[in-house]
Amino acid sequence: VERVFSQGRLLLSHIRSCLSVQSMHALMCLGVWSLLGFVKDSDVKAVVILPELRA
Repeated sequence: VERVFSQGRLLLSHIRSCLSVQSMHALMCLGVWSLLGFVKDSDVKAVVILPELRA
């Protein structure tokens, strides 16, 4: 549990503090999945360049 909080602190800089809880959770999951090889860097890059969807 302590490791998760430490990783969260690395993501929660003053610049990123405006992210929602859901966005922070998604970033943390994506980071772990990437390390485990479940997500390819090329897939993440392909999604990043997609246009933003508005609700």
